[in-house]
Amino acid sequence: MLKKLICGITAAIMLSAAVFAAEDITLNAGKDLLVYTAGGDNGKIAAALNIDSEELSSYISENNVEYFAVNKENTVQIKLTVNITEFSSSVSNLSNLSDGNIESLLPEITGIDGIRGEVLDKNGQKFAKIQLSSNDSGGDYAVTEYITAAQKKLYVLSVSTAADESSDYADKAFSSLDCSDFNRVKAKKGYYGYIVLAAIILLVFVCAYIVFTLIRDIKNDRTPKADDPRL
Repeated sequence: MLKKLICGITAAIMLSAAVFAAEDITLNAGKDLLVYTAGGDNGKIAAALNIDSEELSSYISENNVEYFAVNKENTVQIKLTVNITEFSSSVSNLSNLSDGNIESLLPEITGIDGIRGEVLDKNGQKFAKIQLSSNDSGGDYAVTEYITAAQKKLYVLSVSTAADESSDYADKAFSSLDCSDFNRVKAKKGYYGYIVLAAIILLVFVCAYIVFTLIRDIKNDRTPKADDPRL
């Protein structure tokens, strides 16, 4: 079984983090998990973790947890934390950086020396994905984390699974993750797309009008007038 609360690398990330109200977040952990969202009831999850609600509330508050899901056996934990850090404030959006820069900055972002990962692009929003493994008295477990910065906030999706659990939980959680902070990146790109489309449509209408005018003028030139001597 996993530790009661798997912190992963989030303890390092939370240092010097500010508290704030997060934007609208969409995340689907799966029907087989108990789910807590910010401001909701954490009683069922506390029972699954075998801790009292106050202890869990303290953990959620201290780590700025916006979403927390766990199965009844406590062999799967999915958490989303949202914070404002020095890094997220300076970069504003992770998508502003090249893949190489993101990879080189992972030790700074996570607080783990020598950590390596890969860069993923999700609908225009870049994420750094890292994978860790550990063990304790409860056995072996794996932690997969997806990290991004958007609107000067640091988003960390952490998926912890026991060794005998499917690794699909991480991929499914990540594929379902969306946030209005991310949507602004996509909306900005879409805005320019609409401008280009409108310009193309306008150009088509202008060209059509020019062609119509030319054809009309040619027909008028070829039409005999009433006093034309050729009649």
